[in-house]
Amino acid sequence: MTNWVPMKENHQRLFEGNYIFLKNDEKYSDESFFINHDLSSHNYSYHSESFSRTTSGETLKLEVSYHLTKFFAPTLVEINRSLGANRSKEVFSINPKSQTYQYSFSANNQKAQLCEGSYQNGRHFIATPSFACSALYTLNRRFDSTGRTPINVISSENTWNFATEPEEKTLYIELQAHESGHVMIGGNELQATHYSLYQYNTLAGSHELPTHLFISKHYGLPYKLEDPSGVIVQVDKLKRLSQSMDRIF
Repeated sequence: MTNWVPMKENHQRLFEGNYIFLKNDEKYSDESFFINHDLSSHNYSYHSESFSRTTSGETLKLEVSYHLTKFFAPTLVEINRSLGANRSKEVFSINPKSQTYQYSFSANNQKAQLCEGSYQNGRHFIATPSFACSALYTLNRRFDSTGRTPINVISSENTWNFATEPEEKTLYIELQAHESGHVMIGGNELQATHYSLYQYNTLAGSHELPTHLFISKHYGLPYKLEDPSGVIVQVDKLKRLSQSMDRIF
């Protein structure tokens, strides 16, 4: 389990667990995570750590910290990468009131690249390589059960070098409200909400195959993802650590 983020005073750990990443039934990566709750501000933070091996045999390590208000609006997102001797760090500092953000990128002890941006819709989402944080937009949005709901996503293409400033894109989510609300994982039937993810709206006339995402009732944590390419990400362990679960789902 991840222990690289120390527990702060007045913080309570709600959940911890891990995911496995599969392609053609072969495991190629895993991710561990935990969720903390600040008992003073009532804000939340999600932390994940993942490892995968590259074709050259090196280990890619990813650390993500995702901080949100008590209303699940992002305020601070940090992404740390390491691969061999390479290191990089991305930081998004978000001001939900002014709907602006500051972005910094640094790599291998070089001078950080800084830029600023804004977004039009207050309900936005910062994309990260963390699967545990991949569905946080479900916590502060209502989804249309008869069509696709647009989600504003701010993402960066920078990994080991600064290539471009973050961009705002749109992801389309379709709630599969007609389904039973369960998903099978490891022989266990889990209660979940099923979403289909698309790059395009139905009006675009695209016939793309969706990515299927199954979300638990616990703080937007995903249970399973099924990608058209054959990639499957699913929960391997999920442990509830707090008994004071007063959030309504």
